[in-house]
Amino acid sequence: MKITILVDNYATQLSSLSRRLLGEWGGFAAYVHDYKILYDTGLTGTALLNNMRHWA
Repeated sequence: MKITILVDNYATQLSSLSRRLLGEWGGFAAYVHDYKILYDTGLTGTALLNNMRHWA
């Protein structure tokens, strides 16, 4: 099963910074590829939309 973490509290890893990914306090979003489920508990959606654009 493949799960991609799209948003969490941290965006301090070099790979996250080079991709311009955002973190969000109290936010968490994950995509479960096998079932095509997006689990999102973020506050605004701003970090989620940004990270989905920059993930590839």
